Formats: sequence, C-alpha cells, structure tokens
Amino acid sequence: MREIPLLVSIYSLLFHFYPCAYQSDYHDERLSVLESALHDAAGLGRLAVWMRFVGELLALPGSIFQQHLRANRYSALQHGDNSWQAPLPWSRLVIPMVMFILLIWDRFLDGSPAATELGPVFPLLFLFLLIGILISLFTGFPRWSMPIAGLVLGGLSFYAWAAILYTSQLGDWMYFLKPPPGDVKLKLIHSFFTTGCQWSSILIILAGILLVSALLPPNRRFWRGLVQDWTLASYFIYCVTPFILIMNFDDYRFEQVYTIPALLVLAFGALLFLRTANPGFRFLVLTICLTLAMGIATAGLWNIIPLQTWPLNSQPASLIDERLLQTFQEVYNWFWILLMMLLGSLPGLFVKPPLILEDLDFTG
Repeated sequence: MREIPLLVSIYSLLFHFYPCAYQSDYHDERLSVLESALHDAAGLGRLAVWMRFVGELLALPGSIFQQHLRANRYSALQHGDNSWQAPLPWSRLVIPMVMFILLIWDRFLDGSPAATELGPVFPLLFLFLLIGILISLFTGFPRWSMPIAGLVLGGLSFYAWAAILYTSQLGDWMYFLKPPPGDVKLKLIHSFFTTGCQWSSILIILAGILLVSALLPPNRRFWRGLVQDWTLASYFIYCVTPFILIMNFDDYRFEQVYTIPALLVLAFGALLFLRTANPGFRFLVLTICLTLAMGIATAGLWNIIPLQTWPLNSQPASLIDERLLQTFQEVYNWFWILLMMLLGSLPGLFVKPPLILEDLDFTG
C-alpha cells in the first residue's frame, strides 16, 4: 500500500521523543517491526493498516514516558548527584524552548483579529503546561521541566494570594491600610510591602514542593539535586518571572513591543543556565537576565501608559501618578523575585549532602 512509507515516516518522526540512547539502540529495529506489521495488515485491507498504526500511536506516550523514567534512573546511577550540575544536551532543551515559543506566540498574536478573549494560544499552552507538570511530578522534577514548573508556580502563588485576600481578614486589613487618594509616596510604600507579601508565597509553595520531593521516592532525586547544586532553587523561582510579565502587561495596548524582548531575554537566561556547569556563573546569568528583562518591562510600562485609552489619561496629574505606580511596581517585582532567589539558595549553601542524601527512610 502506498501510504505505508508515509506512516513509517510519521512514526520515525515521533520516535525522536524517546531518550537519545534508546533512539540509537532501537530506532531501526522498531521501524522495521512496524513496517513488517503494516504489510501483514495490508492483506486484510486498508482499514486494518490504519487500525494497526493508530494502535501503535496510542501506545507511544506510555512507552516514551517509561523510557524517560529508566533514562533518569540510569543517569543517577551512572553519574551520581553530579549529573545535576552537568550541562544538559540540546535535545533536553526542546521542551523549555517550546514553552517560551508558545508564550511569545501568544503575546505576538494578542490583540489580533484572530485572538480570543484568552488568546489563541492559551488552550495549547494550558495543555502543554498540564502535561509537562504531570510528567515532571512523576520523573523527579528533571531540570528541563523547571521552566514549566516555575510558570505554574507563579500562577499558583498569584491565585493563592488572591484567595487569601478575598476570604480572610488579611484583605480587610490591607484595604484598611490603603493610602488615601492623591498621596503617591504612601501608595508606593504600600505597593512595596503588598508586592513582597504576594510573592513571598512563592517560597511557601516551594517549601511544600521540597517536602513532597523528600517524602516521595520518585522525587528524592530532585531533593538531592537541590542540595548538591544551590542554584537550582534560584532557577526554579527565576522561572516565575514570565508569569509576572504576562500578568503585569495584561490588557495593555502595544505591550508586545516590550513583552516579547523581555521574554526572549528570560528564555536566553533559562536555557543558558541549563547549558552551563559552574554554579556561580549560573546565578550571575540569572541575575543579569532577570534585571535586563525587568528593566525592559519597566521602560515599557513608562512608555505605553500614556498611549492607553483610560479616562485618567485625560488628567495630567493622574497620568503621572499612574506611570509612577505602575513602573515602580515592576521595580518592586524585580527586587522581591531577586530576594526570593537569594533566600531559595540558602538551604543548598548550608545543608551538606551527607546529612540528607543516602539511605534516609522518609516513609517510616
């Protein structure tokens, strides 16, 4: 049948999702077995060929997932905890690259006639993040999954903070402390502390993740990696920054001019981190890229606020106050995220691997 070579080619393309070692050992063999099975099914008709091919496709995700689990365990046995510090191969960077491409694509299309209220890429991005976070949970949070986990972490902390404000007395207390209208200095001070309270929830959620990673056997390798390389927790928090950018520029006109370059800078820092081995240089890369991206965002807010069609823009005094509040909000975000990165690295600096790594039974 003429479509058999095409089906084999499609299967060969999907086979690249397997670990590299598995591909080199079994690629030709698996393709040969599939081609033979399709030719055998061709004697029963075209429908039998397609049913056999669909059956093979349905079996692929589970098989790929299982082989990645085995590859991670083999890497831990072969290289020990130092494998967390080794640069990742380019093949492992495909998934974080896809995440940043989806984010940039969503920003690029935002506001176009084809865009929906949530953005044309949002359903695809949501599905990608959901699958990615589930895989990372069952594979011990490998480094390539940390940008995905960081983006999800940002969303969790944001909505957890919103839920606390709306359902507890903390929201009433913070509203009570809200400065009176017109007092810009007090508003800036109030914004500084509320921003710190909001993003400090990142550390609380991260502490919960660390506890889970220590209690569940599949995630103990992530715990070992955090202790072995103190920059991993900082990297985890750094990957929250794309969520901050997207939320802060939500519903702004002309925001793509600034959010896309900022996301590109963050993507460069995230990928360069995974390709380098020196912890000090890694943290320096994260600090520089975070500062540059937030600087672009701050300049962007200052420049595009006068271009908005808000009623306050007709009043010069209100416009100046709004520009100050919004741009300083971005500076506050930079400060608190950098502080969270520093605090997140402290356990790895002071806790020594022999105290917590081998032969600890957390299950009782």
